[in-house]
Amino acid sequence: MSKRILITGGPVYAKLDAVKVITNAFKGGLMAKLADELALKAEVDYLCSKGSTVPQNGNTVVLFHDGFYDYEEFLLTHASEYDAIVLGAAVANLLPVKWQLESGGDMVDVNTSIKFPSHNFDPGEKIVMHWQIAPRIINKVKHKMRKTGHLFGFKLLNNVPHDELISSAYKIVVASGSTAVFANDRQSLGTVYAVTKERGEHELLRDCLSTFIMECVNDSYYSTVIETSEKWLNGEERWTESLAMKKLNQLIRLHKFKFEKVESGCLFGTIAVRDPDEYGDGFITTCRGKNELSGRVRVRHVDHNVRKVYVQTTDGSKATLNAPLLDMIFRINPCCEFVVHRHIQDPDLKTLPYAPPGTTRDSIRAMPSGSFNIEGHGVFYIY
Repeated sequence: MSKRILITGGPVYAKLDAVKVITNAFKGGLMAKLADELALKAEVDYLCSKGSTVPQNGNTVVLFHDGFYDYEEFLLTHASEYDAIVLGAAVANLLPVKWQLESGGDMVDVNTSIKFPSHNFDPGEKIVMHWQIAPRIINKVKHKMRKTGHLFGFKLLNNVPHDELISSAYKIVVASGSTAVFANDRQSLGTVYAVTKERGEHELLRDCLSTFIMECVNDSYYSTVIETSEKWLNGEERWTESLAMKKLNQLIRLHKFKFEKVESGCLFGTIAVRDPDEYGDGFITTCRGKNELSGRVRVRHVDHNVRKVYVQTTDGSKATLNAPLLDMIFRINPCCEFVVHRHIQDPDLKTLPYAPPGTTRDSIRAMPSGSFNIEGHGVFYIY
């Protein structure tokens, strides 16, 4: 079944009065081009304001909004209808809220149904107007999308240090739950950096954006099956007191100071210790969450045919998203006792292409026997 994608482009203006708007200089040409490219691979709707550059692909449905609040309402009303939403419109970030209707008069709420009465002022006279920073619509959209939907955003800055550009994009990823935010500097619009949830950054030519987006949209993710049998949680067979658990705790104490904490406060990385049972492929690892070293889960089995991770847990926690890949590492390396994954790149090791953690593209891939990097994600040390 063809994927359905919504793309927004061009300016999203804020109304000052019945006839005047606050906007920016962008017309949306690059986003219209992206819509044309994606329309060759999916069903695409394109949302913009009248006067914006529109896609040329005749299969694209072009929709028009009437400013900030209309744009916001459309997204929050229709977000659940799409497999992916790409928010590329240049949204006004200043909204007028109060104005002065006459010289020396009181401040009143802006009324966009009337024209501002400039005839009540003399030429050159200064007026008072109050503004507010607009809410980030992208932070509201993911909550309205279906669980499997992908959200992509853009962050444009002008002539700033690279670290500042990436950091600003990552803050949006964290706040919005986006699959990725594409960061770029106005001085170099032909290059973008896809900033992902792991705080990875992936340099892309703009012509490669549609491929990156479609690969993410078409990814298949693993689901979790939580098992809570008393056999595993109590008595002599309690896995929380096993030798593997003791080994995992020892390794975490040894390595935890090497793990990277990012500016959002998240601590990324994981450790897994082989702990076979009747399947022969079980392991104990860390939990999914903002501090991945804080919890413990036993992965009893991973069924790659149906994309399910069977876990044993005392509190309902899910295993790290890396669990399917960890399982493949243990299978490919039969002598491996444990794996340490950190969010750094080791220049002495082979680097594999990026794929989002928890997907078949990340887990079922050609990989070396032994340690390796994943581009923009991190290193997997095999011991």
